[in-house]
Amino acid sequence: AGFKNAFQAKIMPEDMDPDDVRYNVVNWVHRSTRGWSYGASVRDPRTGEIIKGHVTLGSLRSRQDFMIANAVTGPYKDGKADIDDSIALVIARTRQLGAHEVGHTLGFAHNYIASTNDDDDVMDYPHPKMSVDKDGNISIKNPYREKIGEWNKIAVNWGYRQYANDEQEKAGLQKILKDAYAAGHQFVADGPDSRGVSSLHADSHLWDFGDDVLKATKQMYEVRKVALAKFGLDNIADGTPLSSLEETLVPLYYLPRFQINATAKSIGGMIYGYEVKGAGLVPRHSMVSRERQDAAMDLVLEALSPDYLTLPKHILDLIPPKAFGYELTNESFPRDTGASFDALALVEAHANHTLGLLFDRYRLARVNDFNVRDSSQISLDRYIVKIAQNTILAARLDDPLKAAVQRRVGHVFVHYMMMTAADNEASPAVQAMAASHLAGLKGILEEKIAKEEMNREYKAHYQAQARRIGLFLEGKYMPKASDLAQIPPGEPI
Repeated sequence: AGFKNAFQAKIMPEDMDPDDVRYNVVNWVHRSTRGWSYGASVRDPRTGEIIKGHVTLGSLRSRQDFMIANAVTGPYKDGKADIDDSIALVIARTRQLGAHEVGHTLGFAHNYIASTNDDDDVMDYPHPKMSVDKDGNISIKNPYREKIGEWNKIAVNWGYRQYANDEQEKAGLQKILKDAYAAGHQFVADGPDSRGVSSLHADSHLWDFGDDVLKATKQMYEVRKVALAKFGLDNIADGTPLSSLEETLVPLYYLPRFQINATAKSIGGMIYGYEVKGAGLVPRHSMVSRERQDAAMDLVLEALSPDYLTLPKHILDLIPPKAFGYELTNESFPRDTGASFDALALVEAHANHTLGLLFDRYRLARVNDFNVRDSSQISLDRYIVKIAQNTILAARLDDPLKAAVQRRVGHVFVHYMMMTAADNEASPAVQAMAASHLAGLKGILEEKIAKEEMNREYKAHYQAQARRIGLFLEGKYMPKASDLAQIPPGEPI
């Protein structure tokens, strides 16, 4: 923006007060639990001028990054701690986070679409990049971009460049943005565009990476699969209780959760920018194509399959109850089994999270709305049918553990169908379709019980779900979101 060395980073003198308004400060702080970092500022209430930047970086973010890195790489082989890559990931994340929070002190907003364009803005929330290399090992060599992005330079130039007069300023600011958009840079902010289950923009997400969200999700599935196959004693340091493997496994088992979030946003999603009226206006908003929505739905449903959700036997046999002096925390898996590791409650928590994306009331309303506006888009009827066919109505399995996993996912599906039908904040069309499908599903399950050969476990499952549906339709049972196992916290990373 025309300034030279306007900001310089230095170690704070010991005799300086960090609250001294004359200095911008980055504080390294410690909490008892994981928390967010902040880029606050002191402003003149009369003019809005930023007087002092005050950044707070939380140290326990580093712990979370270190846990993720160790979960996917298993660096503790043969009594050694080959953790250089894990430490490098933590340092790279701290560097990026520091730049992000300094950006806030300068007045810059989040830009969650930056990950689709080579991370060209530090104001995104990036996920560490990881992949399976040609030798079948997981690489975390380049987890984060190490420099500020091109959009950061554009934003500083737009926000801080000085002009001789108002006319030059107006023309200059317009040219900066015009050139930026012509070069392919984008800006999509927080709120209803990017953050939360219901957010609309199909390319703007938190904690994702890559220019193709579906491709990146497949990549994360592969990383998870390889890491689970190798998971074991190499994932914890010597002297660590084996029961602590559970907390190391949590971020690995749920590793693609944010990519799944991002993928689900293609369903009932839109692509758009912040156009304004003027010369050369080209409207850019559109529904996501049916082809992309179908591919996204297939990917999300894959994460509900028994093959995806069933933990390998070697892991289930490895993790013991908690060692003396250690306790279950909110970073442990949920369980119905008391002290012993539960192979199914963790499945329910994942299904709760994932079906919560598919059954978000606003997403369901958009699926219906897009179809009535464009018949080539999937209808709400077929949308629900497809989910049912991959959960409660999927072909029965012979493997006892995978069959139990499948039944638990089916239980969560029925729960979400009932919650949707009872949701007075959902659109009338959504409520009506959910209620109609529940009535039909009850009949299908009762017919299966009467006419098909099956083991006692499947029969009991179908009977229980049909009974629940019947009681719900009679107004004698009301499901609650709190009835389901909850996924452990995953952010901030």
